[in-house]
Amino acid sequence: MKLITLVFLSVNLLFAGELEQGIKVVGTCKLKVKPDMVSLSFMVETLKQSVKESTDFANKEYNALLAKIKSLKLKNAQFETYEYNTSPHRVYENKKHILKGYKTRIGLKVSTSEMDKAGQVLQLGSEMGQNFIDGPFPFISDEKFKRHYEKCLVVASKDAQDKAQVLAKSLGVSMGKAFNINEVSLTRPQLRPELGMLGAMAKSNSSAPPNIEFGKSDIVMQLEVYFTIN
Repeated sequence: MKLITLVFLSVNLLFAGELEQGIKVVGTCKLKVKPDMVSLSFMVETLKQSVKESTDFANKEYNALLAKIKSLKLKNAQFETYEYNTSPHRVYENKKHILKGYKTRIGLKVSTSEMDKAGQVLQLGSEMGQNFIDGPFPFISDEKFKRHYEKCLVVASKDAQDKAQVLAKSLGVSMGKAFNINEVSLTRPQLRPELGMLGAMAKSNSSAPPNIEFGKSDIVMQLEVYFTIN
């Protein structure tokens, strides 16, 4: 056990010595990538006197909305029911809580690669009387992100190598091979609404769906690379 500990300490000390004698640089990659997917969210909400009446009405509204959106036959469409909740709705009146009925909420999230149809989906939802619409949210699919992530690895490593070569030349030393590489940071574009609920509803009075333009997002990576000095 003592022998293993000594060997481990020796390796660590040797590695630490290499770090002190080497060149450490940070290679950076920043790619602007256009999202290839978009999502929108709808919330069906009903208030009725009984639980059954509330859930039945909400289910009917939700199923009608889902069927209508599916009829658009969107490419790479994904549908998710992200909330289903029924609860008593009480209002504070005359110094006491009074039951006003039962509220049912059902959330529907729709994603598609047909980003140019986001306005059409928004319009459809508003025409069906949906008052709670959120989005559209552009985002990058996992497949596209993986391709650009691998590309960024190459770009960041080349940037680190170029920086190390400049440093070595300016200091009058000879740069050796890379012996330690760490991915120190990676920024993946987050979902962000291009047109919020209020904007979507403001557009809903138009007979034609709104034309929504989506910008590019940044993928940023940093690699910490150590090079030996010959």
